[in-house]
Amino acid sequence: MLHKLISSIKKNGDSPIDELYLLVHPFYDFSNGEQVEQFREIWMDSIYDASKREGAFAITYFAGLPSDRDEPNKFKFYSDKPSKEELEIGKHVQKSFGKNRSKFVLIHNIYPHILWTYDENIESRIVNPEDLIISARGVYAEICVNDGRLVAIEAYKVPETNSSIVYGESIFREKHIAERYGFPSNIKR
Repeated sequence: MLHKLISSIKKNGDSPIDELYLLVHPFYDFSNGEQVEQFREIWMDSIYDASKREGAFAITYFAGLPSDRDEPNKFKFYSDKPSKEELEIGKHVQKSFGKNRSKFVLIHNIYPHILWTYDENIESRIVNPEDLIISARGVYAEICVNDGRLVAIEAYKVPETNSSIVYGESIFREKHIAERYGFPSNIKR
């Protein structure tokens, strides 16, 4: 059965997915210019490195309020628009991963809204949800990034133990939480 699923996926030109790479709300509500540049470099490198992993699929969440006419990956931006930096990140994701291995989501409050994270095309390409790895990074580790991780777990029925927040690629909102993970300078304020 597994062989049949992989053959079907390859016949359609889509590769099997064994990792979800989540980048959550890059640069959202974030004004420290030095940190913007630092995390721009971190995320650009991270995106490039992840795109080289054959089974990785990128989901990038942009902060905004989609209208009822917006669809995942097809924003008309009737409401909020991503910043210049976010658009640069989005272009880099699409160039690195390609359209068949990436998805953009425009949503302000991620959890518990799984509608925009779930995608039938992604689910049909997951060989085994029990083996799927989810890694999340972005702004803010203890809020948005964790919400993105939780929503992906729920959307694709992945064991929580298969998911993680990449703290070195995340910004913290609260200083005491950043310090707990050893990143005293990795905070907004």
